[in-house]
Amino acid sequence: MMELTEGRNLRAHLRSNLEAPGYFERVAETMAQVVRALAYIHDRNVVHRDLKPGNILVTHVGRVKVMDFGIAFEIDGSHPSSRSRKLVGTLSYVSPEQATGRKVDARSDLYSLGIILYELLVGTKPFQGSSVSQMIYKHLHEIPKPPREINPRVPQQLSDLTVSLLGKGPHDRPYSAQQVLVNLETFLSGGQAPGHELFVSDIAPEKLPLSEPRFVGRAALIRKLRARLVRLELGKGSFVLIV
Repeated sequence: MMELTEGRNLRAHLRSNLEAPGYFERVAETMAQVVRALAYIHDRNVVHRDLKPGNILVTHVGRVKVMDFGIAFEIDGSHPSSRSRKLVGTLSYVSPEQATGRKVDARSDLYSLGIILYELLVGTKPFQGSSVSQMIYKHLHEIPKPPREINPRVPQQLSDLTVSLLGKGPHDRPYSAQQVLVNLETFLSGGQAPGHELFVSDIAPEKLPLSEPRFVGRAALIRKLRARLVRLELGKGSFVLIV
């Protein structure tokens, strides 16, 4: 049984207000709700794998609901769908690793988030193709123009965030939804958004000491700690005790 919820999908909700003042702020506010939902499921080791505007509902009071977990799976290393030779998801929104049947993690959802954000900022998806093979090639190899180059009205912070989300490899993207949320909240508060380099670590997250095997079962705690460290870099103030 599912909750009966009235509203419009994300694309219809936002695109209907494209020319209205404050449109980009509304995009950031709405996407922040989406990211909070992703952070919630990622903290529970679940990957959605089919994130797209049609699976995001905005109620009449502006509350966001992420729906359709039909192909979601738990990241535990044993689920057969975490690595599949078949293409699952919606081709326009899947990550390069998902499109080619490689193992995916939470950063695959962040790539899909980047496609959605790009579409909301400029009005078109970053990749267009007439066949499955052409679309997969573009996901793997084509670098889209930054949104701000297409629409100069797009705030630089949102354009930079979109570019970082569309990194071709998982290690080229933000490593958590919490990190994306910090950027969106900074933009909405009028603060200086971090540069692209803050989002992409030179060291893969799984190689950091925080994710050594002795921390098995504490993935959610580790992600929260990383998010706090990012906030410190932004000067947003926190106290972190590491023992």
